[in-house]
Parts: sequence; C-alpha cells; structure tokens
Amino acid sequence: MLATEDRLQAPVREERIETHLSVVSLFAHDVLKTLKPVRYPFVDLSTPALRRAECEAELVHNRPWAPGVYLDVVDVSGDPPRRVEHGEPAVHMRRMPADRTLVALRDTLDADTLARVGAFIRERHDAMASRPGSSQPTAVWHRIDDNLAELRVALGSDHEPLMARLARARDRLHASTSALLADRAGSGRALHGDLRAEHVYVLHDGLAILDGVAFSEDLASGDPLEDVAFLAMDLGCTLQRRDLVAALWGGWGAPGPSALHDLYVGHRSLIRAKIARLSGDPEGVLRHLLHALVSWELPDRRPVLIGVGG
Repeated sequence: MLATEDRLQAPVREERIETHLSVVSLFAHDVLKTLKPVRYPFVDLSTPALRRAECEAELVHNRPWAPGVYLDVVDVSGDPPRRVEHGEPAVHMRRMPADRTLVALRDTLDADTLARVGAFIRERHDAMASRPGSSQPTAVWHRIDDNLAELRVALGSDHEPLMARLARARDRLHASTSALLADRAGSGRALHGDLRAEHVYVLHDGLAILDGVAFSEDLASGDPLEDVAFLAMDLGCTLQRRDLVAALWGGWGAPGPSALHDLYVGHRSLIRAKIARLSGDPEGVLRHLLHALVSWELPDRRPVLIGVGG
C-alpha cells in the first residue's frame, strides 16, 4: 500500500457524498471531507479560517468516539480533491467499511449488539466534560420550543394541522415530564450530537461512531439521554427496528421506558425534520414530523395506518 502522503497526491475517488454542510470524497483507503462556504443560523463556515477551525474542532470532538479514524487536517485542491501545500482545509479520515454500519446490518442486528452500542456510548459520555447548565429543564424546553417555532415558520401552511397537534402534545408533556427533567437537571455534558445509525460502525475489533457535531457547543451539549434518544429515534423510524430500542437504552444504563424518553425521541425527530427540509427532502420532513407525533401523543391518539385486504 502507498504511504498516506502518496495516496493523497493523485487519488482516485470512488464515491462523492454531499450534504448541506460538506462534500465527502471516498477513496480506496482514505476519506477527505471539505466544508462548504455557507452560513446558517447555527453555523458559519463562510471563510477559509472558519472552515479550518471547524476541521480542527472535528478532530478533537470525534477522536474519542472513533479511535484511529480521524487522522489529521490537510490542505487540498481540485475536484476530486488532492493534497497540496496550500489549499482548502479538509478532514482526513481512515475509510470505514460501509457494510458494517447499523444501517447496513439492519436485518441481522440483535439485542446483544445494541446493548454493546449502548454501553460504548455510556463510556464516552462518562468521559465527556460536564456542562450541567445544558440539562436544566428551562434549557431543554428552550431547545425544543426553538425547533418547533423554526419548523412552523419554515413550513408555513404546509403541515399546519400536524404542527398544531405537536404543539398540543408538547404542552401535555411539559406537565408530565417536569419531575423527570428536574431529576436530570445536573446531568448535562458534552454529547456526540448526531448519533444516527449510519454513523455507528460495528467492527470486528470494536465499535466506532463518526460525525459528531463539532461546530456548536449548544447543539452538542445536554442530558446524555438526548444522545441515546437520537439513535433510538433512528432505530425506530429509519431502520424500523423498534424491537431493539429497549436493548440500546438498557446497554446505556437508562431506566425503563418513560415520558422522558418519548420527549427526547420526539425532539430528535424534529431536528431530523429540520435537516430534511434543508436538504430538500419533503418526504423526510413528513416522516420525521409524524414520528415526533407518535412519540409525543397519548397511545390512543397516535396516528396509525390500517390496511384492509380481501
């Protein structure tokens, strides 16, 4: 195998993945992630200096979650990118096997695997910096209400009946979770921030979780149960493996199902709805809004689909 320096001089790109924030180029053994010159309310990447600072922050944030994967920040140029002396900053990573994500393994996943994932997440949470202010009830509700308000404005009249139901369900949960949130008030710490199934790799020699949120301390801070809820949401909504959600919570060491779990899972669904809108995915917006409603509504008021055959 060529040395890393040589591999990045004239690489042959095998795949290109684009998001609202980045362009990820996959090569045989390496990954180069460049950031787009964009500015959103939640992140500013509009200058080379800001993009370089974010690349450096990604190394620091993600290395504990994915040991040996986040290698360094390099300068690149061109499309596909190649390494140069002075150019655009890029995060250089070791390429991971695509067939080992939770998404790829969906049909063969079992409770033991999800319990291991939960325990891995808990170990990382326990080592993260404490940020107790981020888990105060007022902080939790501020984040939820901000996301609801942003979605309502962004969607306009689209899905207004659904948004109204979510608002009513939110008010009910505000009352039913007050004691639970008070119990968790001092638990806040640094989080991964984007615990999606596609980011979790079940490797033969351990686990790795990629692509944590490094660009915003606010978005990557809170009750650790919020992090677990993100993956629980993805298991139930994206992978349709609700049978494994309890094993994930149990592996982390969380208490049994509660209104607090429902609150956090629904909130993470709202965040995914926002990302789907930014990505131009109207079906994803509706899917995640409905999953938020299923999480927040009383059981006898949840939306259901009934199929009749004959």
